Amino acid sequence: MKQYNPVQLLPQECGGDYTFISQIYITRGFRNAFQESCDLLVTVSLDMIRKQRVESSDGADYLQVLEHEGIRFWCIDDVSHLTFLLPEEY
Repeated sequence: MKQYNPVQLLPQECGGDYTFISQIYITRGFRNAFQESCDLLVTVSLDMIRKQRVESSDGADYLQVLEHEGIRFWCIDDVSHLTFLLPEEY
């Protein structure tokens, strides 16, 4: 079984009032980049965003930048849905 490496939540540019609790969409590029660890990565990332940003005094910006195994990716809260994608897919 492959060992799971942690996700790094990178600094956000500004605070906000986004909740990151909507329906989740995952792009093809994101799924291809992370393959079998994709679902676990989404779960861990959302947990980090909610605990470290949403619950903080500054709140969470709509765009969260994360990194896993040297690959940077985004989680965007569009209020009606969340999208996990690679920056080049935007």
